[in-house]
Amino acid sequence: MGELSIVDALRNKRSELVGVMSRLEQQLAHHRGSLTHLDDHAAVRSRHADNRTRALIQKTVLASLSRAQGSVERTKVDGMVSWRVRQAA
Repeated sequence: MGELSIVDALRNKRSELVGVMSRLEQQLAHHRGSLTHLDDHAAVRSRHADNRTRALIQKTVLASLSRAQGSVERTKVDGMVSWRVRQAA
């Protein structure tokens, strides 16, 4: 009789653990979905930040060019392109 109660206890424990594992798998699926949503949101924010950074750089460069006393010329030496301010004569 004692062996039957041990076997019953093990069966009950097994079914309890199956239920726990099932709930944990559901939670894992939910958390994966949340992470996917957060990754998508982070990618959108990153693109938005890149666009803002690019716009700020363009604005800064244009402001610097507008303050230049001379004209700006493009020079290319050995395949490298650079810009320099040519002073008015």
